Amino acid sequence: GAGGAIYATDAVIDSCTIRGNDAESGGGVFLFDCIISSSTLSGNTASLNGGGYAGGGRESLISNCVIDGNTAVASGGGLRLLDRCDVMESIIVSNSAETGGGAACSRLPSSFRSCTIASNSAAQGSGIAFLGFEPVTHFVSRSIIVGGVGSAGVSCSPMSSVTIDCTDIYDNEGGDWIDCIEHQSDTMGNLSADPGFCKAGIDWSICSDSPCAPEHSGKCGL
Repeated sequence: GAGGAIYATDAVIDSCTIRGNDAESGGGVFLFDCIISSSTLSGNTASLNGGGYAGGGRESLISNCVIDGNTAVASGGGLRLLDRCDVMESIIVSNSAETGGGAACSRLPSSFRSCTIASNSAAQGSGIAFLGFEPVTHFVSRSIIVGGVGSAGVSCSPMSSVTIDCTDIYDNEGGDWIDCIEHQSDTMGNLSADPGFCKAGIDWSICSDSPCAPEHSGKCGL
């Protein structure tokens, strides 16, 4: 089935903790055209896709959420975006899958803005895997993709691409600014440097001396 804790369309989910559920897709939640905000998805499992979250849709938004310690057997350990979805100001950490440890995206464009994507693991795209069989461009802005295990921080299918600005991609086992995103390193405010978390694993905010902090990153300011 789908949506271990919640299966919904056209709903608003706010200030919830969704932990320890399982399903075939969307171990925690399976949502279309929904907004989920100020919530935690932790320790959920999918036997296929989307350990924490699966879904999307033109009105979909994930905002100010913590996506932590979820697992999918196939794709999208934390998030499996099956359709358009905007992910904002969220922490996506310590999730795992075969493809897209933190998140896997396909079909319509998705975006990640002001997100911290850290310590996720996958054989392909430890942070984010951009999938799909039709031409599509996704977006990543003002984010941190760091410490991925097992593969590069970002991967793309032959039909997918991603536009990145003001983003730090650093210390991912399979490489940082390589393959489909190689040409975007050192442009548009992008960098590869230790982000200087205050206390990684406990506090994922960046300290004042971080190269990503506003006073050190020009107009970017992560």
